[in-house]
Amino acid sequence: MDDEIRVRDGAAEYRLPDWASALIWLGAWCRSYAAPGKRLVAFAVLPTRDLAASFACLGSLIEGSRRFKDSLSWSRFRALPTGSVVFWKQPPGTRTFSGTVIGFGRREGSGEFIRIETKLRSKNMAGLVQEISEHAFDRYLFTVEQPPSANRTDTYRKAESFFNHLLGKCDPKWLWADGAEALVVTSIAKFELNQEGVSLLTTGEPSVALSDVLCIARNKSQSHSKIRISHPRGNIVGTFPLAILDGPEAFYVHEHLDGTSNILVVSDRSEYRADIHDTVVQLKGMAAADAGSSPAGIPNTFPPGIEISAFVIDAY
Repeated sequence: MDDEIRVRDGAAEYRLPDWASALIWLGAWCRSYAAPGKRLVAFAVLPTRDLAASFACLGSLIEGSRRFKDSLSWSRFRALPTGSVVFWKQPPGTRTFSGTVIGFGRREGSGEFIRIETKLRSKNMAGLVQEISEHAFDRYLFTVEQPPSANRTDTYRKAESFFNHLLGKCDPKWLWADGAEALVVTSIAKFELNQEGVSLLTTGEPSVALSDVLCIARNKSQSHSKIRISHPRGNIVGTFPLAILDGPEAFYVHEHLDGTSNILVVSDRSEYRADIHDTVVQLKGMAAADAGSSPAGIPNTFPPGIEISAFVIDAY
């Protein structure tokens, strides 16, 4: 699969570098690992980490698309607390509506329904209450994240095309469904600067900016995204299958990630300080003796200069 990805950096175009392939695999593995009561903590030390977290994010997206299950089923929707804000598209049009859940009910012979107070721009229609039955639920596309704007929708369409050509046909709901595949904690300005001018393409398809492929948004935003990003000093909240801690400052966030399943720490060689090494030694002592089967698709060798350590520990 990695052989199908090419990189365009300015005017130059070349095959995906081995180090980038390794980071894609690592991000996918860290996204995929799941064992009851366990957490995977991995460390990657590289000569430079300029785009390492970006390609690890790409790996988490690839794995997330494979594991996708339609997220907002009626049972999950039914569990939303009163007062939750939701968004939906109402058939047959494409206009997006928003509203507040004000309760649920049941009618004899027709089953359960949800009652939503719709937010409309027209003052004459403000506070309109709409009832949607369980039987009609699947005709609507409900989310708890704000759908992309028109400009962002165009960006998502490009990303969708990229993943479809890379992976075969993805579930059409995956990219638009609630839930990020990873949280990346990093210096946001530097992360974005490193991506400037870098695009990815698959055979016979137009290039897509790396920043567009990642479908990224700030963690504090309610807007839809598949990767969330936060500064190390940001308010890091939410539940994620993977946190990518990019750099030594981000590393210290690992103590505050109770809502995260697995952790990948990325640093370059000059940043691998004594306190990070002490944590690695501590984790080695805590690691489970039996971490399960070897990860699928592990490369036979990693490119020179990349060192990887990984430990499975009890979740806390």
